[in-house]
Amino acid sequence: MKMHNHDSRNSFDCDANGLLDALLQRYGLKNDAALCRILDVQPCLMSKIRHGKQRISADMMLRIHEVFDMPIAEMRTLMRAEQFYPRIRPVPVVTYSS
Repeated sequence: MKMHNHDSRNSFDCDANGLLDALLQRYGLKNDAALCRILDVQPCLMSKIRHGKQRISADMMLRIHEVFDMPIAEMRTLMRAEQFYPRIRPVPVVTYSS
C-alpha cells in the first residue's frame, strides 16, 4: 500500500494526510479512490485535501465518523489539529460565599 509523503504538508491542511493514511491502513483500503467510494466524495476533493489546497470540512469529518465510527477526537489527534485549532476549554465556575 502506498503511503503519501508528508513533506509537502503545511499548516493549512493540519496534516490531513495523517488521518487519510490512517483510514487507508486501518480499513485495508487500496488507495484514495477506494476511500472516496466509501465516503461518497469526489476524487478531486480528496486530491485537494491531500495537496493542502482544501481543509477537511466539518461535513467530511462527520461523514468519516458516521462511516467508520471514528471519534472526532481521534480524527483531530491523527491530523495533529490541536496545534492549529486548540479546543476551547470551559472556564471553571468560581463561587464566592458571603
